Amino acid sequence: MLSNIKPIALYILLGSVAACSSKEGAEAPNKVQITGKVITGRSQDTLRRVILDVVKNNEYKAVDTADIDKEGYFAFDVERVEDFGRLRFENSATIPVYIDSSLHLEKIDPYAPIVSYSIKGASKVNREIALFLDILREFNVANDSLSKAYIEAEQAGDEARKMVLEEIFRESYFTSVNKTKELINTLVPSVSVIYAASLLNMADDALFLKELAEKIKKAYQDKPMPSATKRFVEYMSQVILPEEMSSGGPEIGSTAPDFTLPQPDGNLLSLSQLKGKYVLVDFWASWCGPCRKENPQVVSLYQKYKGKGFEILGVSLDDKREAWLQAIEKDGLGWRHVSDLKGWQNEAAQLYGVNAIPMTYLLDPNGTIIAKGLRGPSLEAKLEELFGKK
Repeated sequence: MLSNIKPIALYILLGSVAACSSKEGAEAPNKVQITGKVITGRSQDTLRRVILDVVKNNEYKAVDTADIDKEGYFAFDVERVEDFGRLRFENSATIPVYIDSSLHLEKIDPYAPIVSYSIKGASKVNREIALFLDILREFNVANDSLSKAYIEAEQAGDEARKMVLEEIFRESYFTSVNKTKELINTLVPSVSVIYAASLLNMADDALFLKELAEKIKKAYQDKPMPSATKRFVEYMSQVILPEEMSSGGPEIGSTAPDFTLPQPDGNLLSLSQLKGKYVLVDFWASWCGPCRKENPQVVSLYQKYKGKGFEILGVSLDDKREAWLQAIEKDGLGWRHVSDLKGWQNEAAQLYGVNAIPMTYLLDPNGTIIAKGLRGPSLEAKLEELFGKK
């Protein structure tokens, strides 16, 4: 959960349209032409119109409608606004466009799960948007086959098969997200990355998106931002990361509240039993994407410092025992683990005011909280400060 966060796509792609150009030199024409050719000749090809929406007053507004002729062609002559828009077909299928120059699309299939098309003429931004859509289509194809297999397993009551498919889905999802992030990093500060950012999940990728906004700000220090870019940067400046939130839990400098929960073998373990070591209390869950993505680095840090008086206590907010144990094994989490399998009602999570995960508390050997919300580089830096580099 994040505080006061609305769907990021609304802020990234929507807002007041302004002709704010990042290009130098002569001004582009006030009008641009958007044309396309829809695939025809199939029984389902009954679409006769396409609508062009552009962003006005914080929402998409239809600005023009074009007929699709018998051969599948349509055309728009519109004002160049240098902002995001979309082509919307009668079956609700859409194609994202950036209205900065003339654009021609071929082989448009509005019936595909994610509309497919090829670009014959387009700006650099629109060609880059198409690259991000390719990644999304690849994930969609994989997800479609997984969904069918999952339905079959559910109908057969095969819980083991369902768990395997859920894990395959997570891996496919993470692969798609990582490909998107890698492409974003290569294209910064192009405005196309603003569209790509709208495809990411704010709950999972808030830190990446905030860092992206900072990179973009630096890139535009000496030149005007496109309006969509400006909206994104302004929005991300208001986003509060989970680790930055005031959870109402114990504060740094206070004694960590003790709790006792079952371990995987059923035996009870109390936090106070780990006194004498630096302990990272790590609130996580098998279904938490950011938690699972953090785990490889945490494993590396644990291996590095466990012989120097460092311990981790994983507190899972899972409600399914099998999923919890499977994640521990798959991610190689060789430290202590506890859970009462009550999900968000986990006793320790309630005691510590946890309302977003991953969330961590770092305790000194006396059980005093010396840091909280440490993740990734900040956790690594703190452990180096305590133990020194190996």
